[in-house]
Amino acid sequence: MRSSHSTTENKKPSLMKKANLPTNPAHALEQLRVWAQLEEVEDSFAKMFLVSELL
Repeated sequence: MRSSHSTTENKKPSLMKKANLPTNPAHALEQLRVWAQLEEVEDSFAKMFLVSELL
């Protein structure tokens, strides 16, 4: 029987993409705050952004 629930770990790579950020800077900042609360997010952020973009 198939499991009916999916884990957030499986969804993270497809959801956390720079292209998925809203164009409105305030909304983009709020989205980044939400993503920052996810577990093991440091690796994902490091792959998405250059250091200069985060400063």
